[in-house]
Amino acid sequence: MSGKFTLLDNRKEAVLNYIAELCRKDILDMIYNAQSGHPGGSLSVIDILTVIRLTQFREGTDKLVLSKGHAAPALYALLSKLGYIEKDEVQQFRQIESRLEGHLCRNIPGVDVSTGVLGQGLSYGLGFAIAAMQDKTDTRVFVVLGDGECQEGQVSEAAKQAAFLKLHNLTAFIDMNHLQIDGRPDETSVSNISGIFQTYGWSVKHVDGHNFSEMELQIKNAIRNTWRPTAIIANTIKGKGVSEMEDNPSFHGTAPNNEQYKRGMDEIEARLAELRSKYAGIEDDVQSLLASKKPQVSCEVPKVPEGNLVLRTYKPGETWATREAFGHFMEDNASDPNLIGMTADLKKSVCLQQFRDAAGKFDSRIDDSAGMSRSGRFIQFGISEANMSGTAIGLALAGKRPYAATFSAFMPQQMANIHMANYMNLPVTYITTHTGIGVGEDGPTHQVLDAALLKNFHNTRTFEPCNAIECVALLTARFNRVDTVDYFRLTRHKLPVFELPYAITDELIEQGGAVFESGKKPDKIIVASGATVGEALEAQKILKEKHKLAVDVINIISIDAPGLGKWLKTVIPEDKDVFTFQDAYPNCLKDIVSNALCGHEGYQYKGQLRSFGPTYGKSGKQPELYKKFKIDSGSMVEILTAK
Repeated sequence: MSGKFTLLDNRKEAVLNYIAELCRKDILDMIYNAQSGHPGGSLSVIDILTVIRLTQFREGTDKLVLSKGHAAPALYALLSKLGYIEKDEVQQFRQIESRLEGHLCRNIPGVDVSTGVLGQGLSYGLGFAIAAMQDKTDTRVFVVLGDGECQEGQVSEAAKQAAFLKLHNLTAFIDMNHLQIDGRPDETSVSNISGIFQTYGWSVKHVDGHNFSEMELQIKNAIRNTWRPTAIIANTIKGKGVSEMEDNPSFHGTAPNNEQYKRGMDEIEARLAELRSKYAGIEDDVQSLLASKKPQVSCEVPKVPEGNLVLRTYKPGETWATREAFGHFMEDNASDPNLIGMTADLKKSVCLQQFRDAAGKFDSRIDDSAGMSRSGRFIQFGISEANMSGTAIGLALAGKRPYAATFSAFMPQQMANIHMANYMNLPVTYITTHTGIGVGEDGPTHQVLDAALLKNFHNTRTFEPCNAIECVALLTARFNRVDTVDYFRLTRHKLPVFELPYAITDELIEQGGAVFESGKKPDKIIVASGATVGEALEAQKILKEKHKLAVDVINIISIDAPGLGKWLKTVIPEDKDVFTFQDAYPNCLKDIVSNALCGHEGYQYKGQLRSFGPTYGKSGKQPELYKKFKIDSGSMVEILTAK
């Protein structure tokens, strides 16, 4: 195969080979010392990473996504040679006080994105590549995947989308080492990776994944390709460089014992000695090349410049679904260059049609023969929610503010990506509409009660605005945050507009709620969220006028706000009955209130706590469903006046 290529000169190839062998020593050291890790895939991929990072890659400009994150030792080893990681720290791999986690984490400069769950990295690469085109920069994006990993559905979603969008600044390397945990990939799934990428519309090249010349030339060819993404299928040997690990599935995730470690290190040392003998002064060349690549790269997410966001006004008496208010926010601020709207075949349903018209569509049919010229900020993903939510991560890491919008029922397809965005503290906003039984006639399969799942996410803030005013105020207030995932639950049906007796401030968001007071000491308390707040306020009025009951309505704006528990204790009297109503799993708000009221020194709740809401719903009109599941204003009045 090598005869087809213009090869590197022998000395430069020897220098790259020498660096890769040094990295193999570190890989063995890390995994042996930890007695934990993945030697096979780390050893197979190190030559690929070496040629990417040390030839055409521009530190601080280009992006590298190691999607097969279990091969973290390979990238850590290479970064140690580049000066990002001290030798002593390499020895602490997988130890509790070390930054070097078992799977790749971006808390180290030089690591562009955390990866661990297989199948997500190509979507991250899409986000980086799209952002570069929008900003008209010449950033190149390299994604390294495993061959077994390509069985993941999200890889297929991302590959199709990249080809459709003609992301010519994106190159995917597939480490084709022909092994996964349970054996050969072709024993478990169709493994024609080359044919699949080619069918989708990628330029596909084949190389020897341990031949630096072949790989470097195909990287150059990929850079010259200006109309579609490139997939480089790199045939490798799992465990390359340690003979008893080579092509041995036992070493996918098993550390070597003492004898295996010594034999492996001896083999590597012998090859290094041979290179030193053949190429006098090669170690000086190695240091010269590494020194030329040392960058000063921060792992902080770029900050978005503060702009003058438009805050639409609404009049009491109007009715708007909160999904419509989201659409207004996007449309009104479409001129902001960092605002990105994304959806999965639902632009009208999630109210992004007007944003698309105002901000322009990022579309493969736009002629970009002059280079990076596509700046449209509406991205249509088709029916591929997982890829959309993963692409949002790459966009956020590139300094954008992505809003990924779909139905609440499709939230489960996004959970792995939400988890990773959460772990990386990224300002991604996930918008779900058609929440709860308010969906109506679509029925229980589309009435997913996601709030109960989300309230336990560590660094995700879940918002359920009670009307259009609160929705646009929250979206505006959260735009310039830097380190938190936001998740909005928005309604399909229209909600009444009413004035808020509070402003949406950072302090209020921190406490997570606000009170609509009855005007005097309350007899009872209603706790509501989102769509049930308007119902509760109507019940509050009826209870006051017809039943002479004073009822405070507590609006839970964010079910997972850090200060929610402490604040609730200050606004719920110890001796008053509390009734929770939510268009979600009934124990969601009840658990939040119960946790807030129990176990605090000096506070002993003596009242009764009751909860109302749907488990699974039914097909029917929204008002009928609210009445059936006792979360409408009439049911609230009956419940609070019952003897």
